[in-house]
Amino acid sequence: MRKEVRNKLAAILDRVKDPENGTSVAQMSLVAGIKYNDQAKEFAVYMYPVKSAKACCVVFQLNAYAQIEEMLKKEIEEEFPNNIVVFKNS
Repeated sequence: MRKEVRNKLAAILDRVKDPENGTSVAQMSLVAGIKYNDQAKEFAVYMYPVKSAKACCVVFQLNAYAQIEEMLKKEIEEEFPNNIVVFKNS
């Protein structure tokens, strides 16, 4: 991946914030990595799995993850038009 693309992705991870606590995705270390498939025009975003000690909390964490994924998808697609974004567990 070109340095320019990596820098834009890093800026997106800094810009997208957890809706609950306002911490950036980069600070929370939620993204394990991002790969780009040029032929498919696809960004694959690898997220770390949700970890929780209590089952009741997992529901809230999954909801927060879904919101973060939606925001990341929107930001990446706006920054890189004509590309798609898919999420995968690391």
